[in-house]
Amino acid sequence: MSEIIQIPNSIWMITQDSPPTPTAADDPPEKRTRKTAVSAQTMQQNMSQFLLVIGDVFVQAEQQAFQMQQASGNAQKSPLQLDQVELFITIDGEGKVSLCGDDRDRGAVKLTFKRNQNSPKK
Repeated sequence: MSEIIQIPNSIWMITQDSPPTPTAADDPPEKRTRKTAVSAQTMQQNMSQFLLVIGDVFVQAEQQAFQMQQASGNAQKSPLQLDQVELFITIDGEGKVSLCGDDRDRGAVKLTFKRNQNSPKK
């Protein structure tokens, strides 16, 4: 007999506050950990909106690349095609989804391309 699994109403988020600057050289800063219940509906909504925007960015980029290729007179398919997109995200204690970045305000997106099997080989 199959068991029915219900989606929970909330999900627990465990976050850490940034530690304050230590006052003495020997005092390591302490991080405070918080546990917050986030509405499952809020989490689903925020993740859906985030993925909708990211998906649209890549669809538009693909369309622009195709238009540029057509404008250059190159009717052949590109020898490369996007195979994977890897996103690094954070979810805060309120369920907000953000693209992670580094200390220089750059988002972390990894794009993996593969050779298009229909393109001519050199």
